[in-house]
Amino acid sequence: RGVAVLGRHLSPERAPLAAALLLGSRESLPREESLEFLVTGTIHILSISGLHVGFVAVTLFFLLRLVALPRAWSLAAVAAAAGLYMVLVRAETPVVRATLLIWVTCLGAAIGRRSPVVNALALAAILVMLWHPPELFRTGTQLSFLSTAVLVGAAGALPRRRVPDDPIARLIDRSRPAWERRLRRLAARAAAAAGEGAVGGAAVWAATAPIVAARFHLVSPVGLVLNPLVAPLVAVAMAWGFLCLAVSTVSTTLAGVCGRACDATLAAIGHMVGGFAAIPGGFFWVAGPPAWWVAGWYALLAGMLLVLPAALLTRLRTWGIAAAMWLAVGAAVAGVAPLVAPRSPALRVLVVAVGHGCGILVRSPGGGCLLYDAGRLGAPAAARRAVESVLWDEGVRRIDTLVVSHADTDHFNAVPDLLDRFAVGEIVVPPPLLGNGSWAVGELLRRARAAGVAVRSMQAGESFAIDPLCRIRGLHPPAGGGPGSGDTAARPGGDNETSLVLAVESAGRRLLLTGDIEGAAVARVVAADPGPCDVLVAPHHGSRTSLPPDVALATEPSWVVVSGPGGPGWSDVRRAYAAAVPTGSEHRVVKTGADAESAGGAIAIEMDAAGVRVSQFVAGRWLPLPGDGMRQTAAPSSAAAGSGRVSAHPAAMMASWLTTKPASSMSTPLVKP
Repeated sequence: RGVAVLGRHLSPERAPLAAALLLGSRESLPREESLEFLVTGTIHILSISGLHVGFVAVTLFFLLRLVALPRAWSLAAVAAAAGLYMVLVRAETPVVRATLLIWVTCLGAAIGRRSPVVNALALAAILVMLWHPPELFRTGTQLSFLSTAVLVGAAGALPRRRVPDDPIARLIDRSRPAWERRLRRLAARAAAAAGEGAVGGAAVWAATAPIVAARFHLVSPVGLVLNPLVAPLVAVAMAWGFLCLAVSTVSTTLAGVCGRACDATLAAIGHMVGGFAAIPGGFFWVAGPPAWWVAGWYALLAGMLLVLPAALLTRLRTWGIAAAMWLAVGAAVAGVAPLVAPRSPALRVLVVAVGHGCGILVRSPGGGCLLYDAGRLGAPAAARRAVESVLWDEGVRRIDTLVVSHADTDHFNAVPDLLDRFAVGEIVVPPPLLGNGSWAVGELLRRARAAGVAVRSMQAGESFAIDPLCRIRGLHPPAGGGPGSGDTAARPGGDNETSLVLAVESAGRRLLLTGDIEGAAVARVVAADPGPCDVLVAPHHGSRTSLPPDVALATEPSWVVVSGPGGPGWSDVRRAYAAAVPTGSEHRVVKTGADAESAGGAIAIEMDAAGVRVSQFVAGRWLPLPGDGMRQTAAPSSAAAGSGRVSAHPAAMMASWLTTKPASSMSTPLVKP
């Protein structure tokens, strides 16, 4: 009901922001607006937290005392209102923490036994951990308690404002009119509050920056300036918004007036956030510090609080020296680590678990970086999170070459967001993609131009090097096509048949990246003799329409990787590919999607002159997959050949595949080996 009221009395542009600010409902908030709040370090405004609960409690207490309600009843009403608000906004941990603080404070004030705020915070932490122990490991909970503790410490360290003890100054003050004295006191309090807010905000930013950088890969210096400026406007917007909700049942006119005032305040907040987000250098996307450095930073802070005298703890220089020293330790370790434990000179490939989609990171022995596709079927944000988490974990800051295999959005809908977060050298596409008229392709090219990233086409017969130790060769689409030949709608395979197929070659090893080729495109690639490879990324997410027997016999891979769940015909596809594997083992045909036999997960491949090593990310760690010496596939028999099942023997497979593949692909020509 509250969301509906805000929708009636605020503009459509600001109603979602008001619902997020007042009620914690962010379902309708535009993604672009959320991103602006994120990069400017003001995202906490959109999450109901201690700021919101505290504002409700303080405002209500002031109003109740203004109408002369007894103090005990006022405290009880505040405690009850805080509890109801906690339930209304779904009792997120920061709200629970703030509500517990308010309850303890109200109880202490009622019985005259006030205790330090840090004791109340500790009690709230104990109760939250007893209620739900895993909260200890949630980033939001950590930031909530850490921010509050820093604010409490900063408030205790700041000098208290004193009344002037100069008799002449007091005499001059008493000689002024009453209205002027009140105005001066209000101005002095506002200035003191602004100064304390700026100091507290800077302390919170410095204390939480390592966690934010490690978990969200973001550093926002602009938040140091923006947060103190926007905080008063947030308070005003909340006041008008709650008034709008409160009077909506009494007077539609009053609710409309309050709604318009809230709308105007939110518009000012939006303009400020958008303006600061556009400042060059206002924020940075970073890989983030390692876990040991973050843990060491907070251990250092705890040690300083326990050991150093209070006189030193109140000096900014003390904390500055500590931060500089720990930053120097991190830089020294980062510089020495490659010398002590050098990176393996192998071709490293990571197939990201994006669901039904594709995202493949290739790291060359010389440190070059190629990303082949980045997208999934459905929400692009999910694909972006999956791909960027792998990139950050690998310490990638720059993608030398980003390849978009073809114009299906499940292969590139995460690319525009990645352009905002990573430096990209160039984007490589097949020629028909440049002639594709879809909105998604147009947006991709527009975002690439806005980011200053060059886009070029590539086709069969062309090649380029990531670095001197790794070369990329194009195998498809055939040479001679161009932007004008991108009429994919007229072809049975559509965009899939224009997929950019690449061979990645390094240290005598070979990886084939096949996009979504199927049907006639598979026939052309096989007829052109792609040659054997060590690892094959199966075409079209392991689909049967991509003719696995043809591809398997033409490439003879040692490992076959499927990006996706595999589909309903996965068992037949797996056996078809396994027949071409030297050991004949189905265990060398793996996929990122989960099924009854496997939990799924990202797949990592390392290739060098010594061999090929494959592992999968399962239950939070990399587990090596079995290699040689595994179970062999059973020998073919006449019963198997006549049963309609795909035999493990290549000669029998070609005939049996025709009897088991779906009718929709029966017209696709098979190329005899």
